[in-house]
Amino acid sequence: MEYSFEVRSRLPSFNEIVSFAKTQSYGSRYNSTKKRCEKIISDAIGEYQHNSIKNADIHMCWHEQYKRRDPDNIAAACKYVIDAMVSRNIIKDDTYKFIKSITHTFVFGSSFDGVVVDLEGEECIE
Repeated sequence: MEYSFEVRSRLPSFNEIVSFAKTQSYGSRYNSTKKRCEKIISDAIGEYQHNSIKNADIHMCWHEQYKRRDPDNIAAACKYVIDAMVSRNIIKDDTYKFIKSITHTFVFGSSFDGVVVDLEGEECIE
């Protein structure tokens, strides 16, 4: 089973997430950022009408208009993407039982900031 979606929005980098931890209101700021990101990603996923996927190979192609952020900082937003996929039941959980691999590629000079997510795996028959 294959599924793809595209998020056309710049997600927080690792450096931005770490800066949240340095503020006194870390919990509330992190939670509001996580909720905002998951809403953006959930809207990009759209109406998912299939059973969840297990043994998923997840590929994320990160698009950046400018080379201002390092690849490892960009890819930290992977956590938000996977959490949104779990909340939308695309995958049941973010453990090794449901995710076989996660790979990243980067496109700089793109026309948009965001990520294109491609999943391939077995359909979970419940």
